Amino acid sequence: MLRLLLQNLYFGDDIHLVALISHEGKMRVLTSQPHIAGESAKYDRIQQWFVELGFLRIESGSIAWYYPPANLLVADAHEGNVIETAVGTLVPIDLNVVQPKGDLLAGIELALTGQAQLRLNL
Repeated sequence: MLRLLLQNLYFGDDIHLVALISHEGKMRVLTSQPHIAGESAKYDRIQQWFVELGFLRIESGSIAWYYPPANLLVADAHEGNVIETAVGTLVPIDLNVVQPKGDLLAGIELALTGQAQLRLNL
């Protein structure tokens, strides 16, 4: 749930919790989100956008982004999860957003200084 709140707060989304559903022994989260008209954003455009927003790129087997002023870690920002509108605005629709602490935060700090490679399991 915190992930959804963080996406609403930092990316201007409007995700709402609809229900929690138990299915085959697993808890599922059902949400609603406004429709975004547009096309999947291109990889290079997504990369440029995060840099323009002040995020730092982290190589973690895949790409993740970290924004130190808000202690915000974003993963899963690929073409399928970012829409580009007709006027060129990028709108994320399903990012993994967390405010890391403990070992994860320490790993990010080491990855940013090149002292270690970060492995994310978000």
